[in-house]
Amino acid sequence: MSLIMALKDDMENRWGVDLVYDPSRVPSATTSQFQHVIKQGVPNFQLHSLYESGTRANEAAVLSATSNDISRCLIAMGSYGGGEGIMFRLSSSQRSSAKQLSVISSPNEVYQNSRQQIVALPYYVPCVKYLVDEIRQHEKECLVALNRKLFMAKLGGTPFRAILMELVLCGTGGELSDDFLGSLGVLCGNYSISIIVDEVMTGGRVGPNMTVSSTAPVEFINQVKFITMGKFLGCGMLLTRVPKRPSDQEAFRGKSTETSPDFAYYKWRTVTYQLSKGMVDQRRQQVLDVMDCRPQENNWGRGCMIFTSRSRPASTKGLKNRHLPRLEKTKFSKGSTKATEWTRSTVCEHLLLAGKKWMDQMKQGDDEQYPFVSWLCKYVLETKVQDITGDSVLEFIGVNTAGALAAKEREKRDRIRKCTMKAKAFIEEALGMININADDLIKRTRVLENEESLCTE
Repeated sequence: MSLIMALKDDMENRWGVDLVYDPSRVPSATTSQFQHVIKQGVPNFQLHSLYESGTRANEAAVLSATSNDISRCLIAMGSYGGGEGIMFRLSSSQRSSAKQLSVISSPNEVYQNSRQQIVALPYYVPCVKYLVDEIRQHEKECLVALNRKLFMAKLGGTPFRAILMELVLCGTGGELSDDFLGSLGVLCGNYSISIIVDEVMTGGRVGPNMTVSSTAPVEFINQVKFITMGKFLGCGMLLTRVPKRPSDQEAFRGKSTETSPDFAYYKWRTVTYQLSKGMVDQRRQQVLDVMDCRPQENNWGRGCMIFTSRSRPASTKGLKNRHLPRLEKTKFSKGSTKATEWTRSTVCEHLLLAGKKWMDQMKQGDDEQYPFVSWLCKYVLETKVQDITGDSVLEFIGVNTAGALAAKEREKRDRIRKCTMKAKAFIEEALGMININADDLIKRTRVLENEESLCTE
């Protein structure tokens, strides 16, 4: 690539990879040096490893958090638009659509085997159309739906271990409120869920911190086990929470990575300096001025994750309204633009509608996957009993119905053995894990009745 082409504003073609220009000479750096600046930029986290791409970093985080069982990881709707690897089928973002934004797919538009892992989160864009009370109500509904899903999976014997999520969706610019993140952290703590924050696009772009997650509520941060970054670094990077004490292997050998830290170290130091000088906000204002999108309703997003009501036709399909300028350029080339229907209000409406669709899918999918557990939840809610036993459940559901549900669920869990356990024996097995603490079961299930209790814990 010639120097002229390298300096050209290429937001249309690179998905905003080049936050800063790649110099011809990159100084060498050791992993220890890189580790030092990372800990300064993202407190309480350290380098786990570098990979060839952000996709690989996400994949490594999920496999580590789930003990190599990717089916035990939930994916927030609209998060991760990866195009390769084992996680490709978990994408719920229409990256290749002809729309100006990479909108969130409906449940019937994603791979069937991934529907059980995609969950609704209350992403929104602050706008004039929706009141704070409406957003808060949507947040409560999402928390209740997620609590139900986690509860049923745990009682069904297949508990989830992690959730991968973007705090700012790279396809639409939707965000999550601090109030919701705090409640989400408490909920994940109740179920021992590790949070993986995908900051491949937002890392280094939002300012004034290197990551969005650095400013999240402490209840949320305490549950974050991994942070993934990439794009501007020229590679993928996996950060992990600093342990109380290093492992014997780390203490003896130190960290090893798949790629050299030289380039990533240089980019990190460069972007850190630009952030400290307020360059992100300056570039944002410059882009909005040139795009004629200064009215608040016509722009949203954070820092250099800029979304506007005007699209650039040359951009990748589904990303025509997203603009990711380099930090060090003195000028911004507007080129030809086109007004679109997307504003803060229309994007927020799309996000809220997508959330409701995925909440319906979550309930329907769980009822199909855990037919017996669904009845058990109903039993606890309707009878308000403290003594949960196989006999009491049988009496409520009915022997024949319970037997049919148990057989159906058993077949889904173990199709090879095709177990023919009797209904009562199956119920006793399912209840075994929680019989010791039946009060806790009732408390967690009845939270479905009382949304306020979940949101104020």
